[in-house]
Amino acid sequence: MVERLKWLRQRVFWKSIRDREDFLDELCSIITLDLDFSHLDLEKILPKEEIDWLLREAVTGWDGYYTEFIHFVARTGYKDKPKIYEDGKPSSRCTTAIHYAAKRYSAIYDNYIIVRDLFRIYDRFDVNYIDKCGVTHFHVACTWGLFDVIEKFLEHGQDPNVLEPNKRNSPLHLALDHVASSEVIELLLRKGADLRLVNAEGLTPLHIFCKRYDDVDLAKLLLDLSNEKHQLSQVDVQDNLGNAPLNLALEHRHRNVAELLLRNGADPNLANAKGFTPLHKICRYWRDGCEAAEMLFQISAEKNEFVSLNALTKSGQTPLHIALSQRTLDKDLVLLLLMNGADYNLANAKGLTPLHIICQRKEYADFAELFFKIMDDMWQTVRVDARDKLGQTPLHLAVLHDNKSATEVLLRRGANPNLTNAEGLTPLHIICQSENREDLAKLFFKICKEVNQLVQVDAKDTKGRTPLQMAVANFMPDMVDLLLDNGADLSGLVLADVCEFGPKFVKQLERWSSFAVSFASGALAMVERLERRGYQLGRRDALMIMKLFAKYQLFEKSLDFKKSWYDDENGSKRFVNDNGLPCYAPELIEASFFLQCPQKRTKTSARFLSRLYGRTSRVASRDIRSSRTIYTAQILRFKLEISYNMISRVKDCIYHTIIHTRYSVRSCSSEVFNAAKKIIKRDDICATRSQKRRGVYKSEGTREL
Repeated sequence: MVERLKWLRQRVFWKSIRDREDFLDELCSIITLDLDFSHLDLEKILPKEEIDWLLREAVTGWDGYYTEFIHFVARTGYKDKPKIYEDGKPSSRCTTAIHYAAKRYSAIYDNYIIVRDLFRIYDRFDVNYIDKCGVTHFHVACTWGLFDVIEKFLEHGQDPNVLEPNKRNSPLHLALDHVASSEVIELLLRKGADLRLVNAEGLTPLHIFCKRYDDVDLAKLLLDLSNEKHQLSQVDVQDNLGNAPLNLALEHRHRNVAELLLRNGADPNLANAKGFTPLHKICRYWRDGCEAAEMLFQISAEKNEFVSLNALTKSGQTPLHIALSQRTLDKDLVLLLLMNGADYNLANAKGLTPLHIICQRKEYADFAELFFKIMDDMWQTVRVDARDKLGQTPLHLAVLHDNKSATEVLLRRGANPNLTNAEGLTPLHIICQSENREDLAKLFFKICKEVNQLVQVDAKDTKGRTPLQMAVANFMPDMVDLLLDNGADLSGLVLADVCEFGPKFVKQLERWSSFAVSFASGALAMVERLERRGYQLGRRDALMIMKLFAKYQLFEKSLDFKKSWYDDENGSKRFVNDNGLPCYAPELIEASFFLQCPQKRTKTSARFLSRLYGRTSRVASRDIRSSRTIYTAQILRFKLEISYNMISRVKDCIYHTIIHTRYSVRSCSSEVFNAAKKIIKRDDICATRSQKRRGVYKSEGTREL
């Protein structure tokens, strides 16, 4: 075997990294033969420098393969020998494979074996090798919890408090932050490890322990051994972020360690730099924090200490605010805070009271009623009309987030339905700003009638807008009916002025061509509904509608449908995809019937157009091959049909506006003018033909534009 290894080494040109790597590969292939290498003298085959390089390469190289070389070297009994200075002292300035292993591997069992084998090779404990970063072999041994190695270093006079230059971690910091062993911790403490040392982040060993472990026995060991040496236990020392060990234990949900700290004198009200006290930490980080909070209250009561329930963070949050703001509501914790005296009317930095937070969380649907019942049991009064910094009451937030349960509770508890926020918006304004809130509006009016609260349906915000105007501007015909049924004044509505507010769809209209269909059908439905309620379109209204349709290109010419349709064997029209293949989807049959029957257009409602548009959109999404042709064709066609319906309604107003008033043709865009001209001309021709068929046609002057 020795001759074989020597022969392999002689073939290597050592200055070539490729040759070295090939040599290591061949060594590993021989090693896997499971031979006995215990009597092999590796130094007779390879010099120290080459062995060191191979060990470093085995650590940094391919995982799970080159590491066999480390076990091989350890089995041969090879021992590293430090470089000796002229004065006879060994040099400690050397970056070894142990340093590379400390950077590469995490402290898990498989890697633990590798590091232990490396310490069998580098077994000079009187020499503590240090790399360029200041990390020593002793630091690595503490990081990996190698008890026997640490013990040998300490026996040779190693300082137990030597710090890393960069992060300034002591050996005790490293031992606690990785594989904390009670034997290692006790050994370091009994050999003089200082619990008062802080690292670059201001963390003491106790801080690190509280972040990592919930081990009461090890925590007792830390505290007991520190007391034996007459050192301060450091239970209230704060790190760079102001966190005491108790804060960190509660932040990481280590209940047992937190209890031990409290019983050993930890301050239950000590806040960090952000103002978070231990109670804030429980409310923020515990999913089920009632038990931990009870423990905090109980131990503090036993020691005659007061827990501050209303302490404010830098952002003005009390523990109650934080508990109510969590994704999952811990009702038991909230009840415990209230029963122990938490202020239920205290506002945070944004002016939000606990009731504001409850009302803006729709998932807390039933908790608003429970909150008021608790206050009733405690004979306390909640400010139902408290305002935040934006002037919003809990009722504003309840309707904003569609929280029907909270809305009903607030109204029955005396909330004022007519209060305005900083923008002059009442709760009814907010309801009319959002889609699909008709049910909420019905509930709002119903409860107000039951509690004899008069709703100011025509209240105006700071921009002069009423709820009715908002409902019209956002195309909410059902909401318009509801407002009018409850006393809204239609006489003051001018559709042209409402359109000036600009619907909230502008961005979608500019980005998505398909959204224009929804916009157009919504506008058509809104006009139909207003006309049924007695509204008469004026000339300004008609001109504004035409301008909007022109602005969003609703007068586009349709596609060349000769390329998108074909006649099947029965003579019916069918869509074809991009490859010229027929599409037989049922939705397209309905679409083809509609698009081939112009006489149906004026009788087709906006709701049907919107529904048909949605159905053909789904077909296009299913058949990818035909999607571009069908989708584009139906978008353009529906835009044209809806535009025709709308213009047919306003054509008379447009005609009189252009012909019989001072409005000149130049005041209209060319698109508006041309669209109106085509429709008026087409209707004149149709009317003339109809009169001739009935024999009632009389020659009159033709209308010309």
